[in-house]
Amino acid sequence: MNRDIIFVTHHLGGLGGVQRVVDQLAESFASSGNRVTVFGCGVQSGESYQKIPKNYEEILLYPQDIFFQKPWIFFQEKFITKKLEKNLIQVLEKAKNPIVILANPIVYLLMERVIKLYSNTVIFIGQMHSSADFVFDSKGLYSIYPYIIKNKYPKLDKILFLSDDYSKKISEVYQIPLKKLGAIANPLPRYINISNSGTSFNKSIISFVGRLDPVKQIDHIILAFSKIQQYFPDITLEIYGEGGERQKLESLIKSLSLEEFVKLKGRTSKVLEVYQKSYFTLLTSKSEAFPMSVVESIVAGTPAITYNCSQGVEEIQSATSELLVNNSIEELADKMKFYLQNPHQLEELALKGKKHIIDYYSEDIILNQWYQLFEELDKGK
Repeated sequence: MNRDIIFVTHHLGGLGGVQRVVDQLAESFASSGNRVTVFGCGVQSGESYQKIPKNYEEILLYPQDIFFQKPWIFFQEKFITKKLEKNLIQVLEKAKNPIVILANPIVYLLMERVIKLYSNTVIFIGQMHSSADFVFDSKGLYSIYPYIIKNKYPKLDKILFLSDDYSKKISEVYQIPLKKLGAIANPLPRYINISNSGTSFNKSIISFVGRLDPVKQIDHIILAFSKIQQYFPDITLEIYGEGGERQKLESLIKSLSLEEFVKLKGRTSKVLEVYQKSYFTLLTSKSEAFPMSVVESIVAGTPAITYNCSQGVEEIQSATSELLVNNSIEELADKMKFYLQNPHQLEELALKGKKHIIDYYSEDIILNQWYQLFEELDKGK
């Protein structure tokens, strides 16, 4: 059934995971004949936004980051709310069988009046792209998340996490009926051509791609690498991304005398090339929801050695559990050393991991889950 599908997200522009997923889903829904509108409340800090032709309409409400860079705009001023309400109501008044998807819990606070006005005629779905543990342990600006998910999101027609395990935990802790919750993972990104991504282990680079943020524990990667570097003098560790930890990581690299072997490469738009030239990639986060960097690496043919830091990571690695590591620098170093010495075993895991990812997270499979959800919610209205 062709219908109006409306996304409301906190940011447009940039390379963030939520932005990419919203764009991909919007393009896919529009290609299937639906009319799609994406409202972006602001622009990710440090990024620029340029409107380019798309299959769907994109509406930016404010040209800066109102959540992290200038949060007082979000919390104190009402014009963002009024602007969103006005534009959203205009779209809803002309919409056919509309569905509104909140891509981030915080946007609920900007559109609460619209949700009340249209609760009987419009389907509202609230997404959460982080893990249940992240919600429970939220700090700083994120500390509003538990309040929204416990007290506001249950007023919507459906709450979606990225994993069934997260939904069950939220249901148990916040006493939300399990039938109100669900799970749909993010689809594989389109920039990776599944049929062409191959596997080769004649490489001299291992890599990390992501924010230089304390939660990523990138110092664990560097320290583990320092323990095995003497055995593999031709191997280089490349770290891609920017963030507040850069200076700290530079100092750590220097203190270990690894300047020749560990490179902070900054941001890159050529992520696929990074994965394809890497022997394996690494993830050492304290917590993750459903890390797309790991999914992307695996489907590009490059295995990922990861900390077993969430149910989402465990699900991604369910066909290759040998590559899971506890939160331990020593264990990580041992695992890295083992697979650098045993490329044939790593190659077998690469093939198994890739097949699992394609079987469970290809775009067609994820879109079918969305349409099944729409059909289920239509029956309840």
